[in-house]
Amino acid sequence: MKRQQVRKSCGKKEWSVTIDSRCSPEVHEQCRMANGGQCVLENMRIALVGGLDRLEDKYQEAFEMNGAEFRFHTGVSGGVNAIRLKTLANWADVVVFVTTVNSHNALSIVKGICRKSGKLFLAMRHSGVEQVSSNVREHLLRRKKS
Repeated sequence: MKRQQVRKSCGKKEWSVTIDSRCSPEVHEQCRMANGGQCVLENMRIALVGGLDRLEDKYQEAFEMNGAEFRFHTGVSGGVNAIRLKTLANWADVVVFVTTVNSHNALSIVKGICRKSGKLFLAMRHSGVEQVSSNVREHLLRRKKS
């Protein structure tokens, strides 16, 4: 893990935060150079369904420091949560679904939307921050090359 200083802002306020990340500035720069000046995560909308609630901030930092927008959903799909899940899946360019902590109902909702709209759907067993972010990056790189 590397400790990095990241600038955050909200309105007119700006502050500096130190975060732990596997994605070093060198890796991010290599990704940019290999892809014509843009990291594959830049300007992407990433949705994570499942994962660990307590790591939501870490997931967000891992994606947003590389230029992606990020949203999280617990995967609970009863009642109004099903509508939120559908909205999230429609919003995202890439939907990451953690299989070990989700219901079959959530899977069918998300997978159906991704199939109909041609969005990238990634099912993962593990919910670690570095595993999720590196798997998404690798899949996007492979998809871009093909």
